[in-house]
Amino acid sequence: MKVAINRCYGGFSPSDALFKLLISKGWTLTTYDEDGYCEDPNASIVDSGDCSYGFSRYSFVGDREAIKLRTHPDIIEAIEILGEAASGRCGNLQIFEVPDGVDIEIKDYDGFEHIAEVHRTWG
Repeated sequence: MKVAINRCYGGFSPSDALFKLLISKGWTLTTYDEDGYCEDPNASIVDSGDCSYGFSRYSFVGDREAIKLRTHPDIIEAIEILGEAASGRCGNLQIFEVPDGVDIEIKDYDGFEHIAEVHRTWG
């Protein structure tokens, strides 16, 4: 299975180009209402309307760290198509291959991510 992670400090930050490619593939778009909530909580992507500090104007609705999102075929394809242009500011999105059937989680230190196999821990 292919998994998308961020390989630099800063966190998983897709570019506007990646979000626009997802929107062109049918991912649903919403905006924030006056109270700061998504107009359509069932949408996939939210448009904040501005690109403050050079970050993307778009973000994912829900958990952007979720394995389901990071392994989604559209996300993987967008990164493969766009290459370096898939990464937003403070991002370096890369795809790693993990054997099918392995229970994984994404771990990070200050946004620099790696993929780990889930196992038991105590203490």
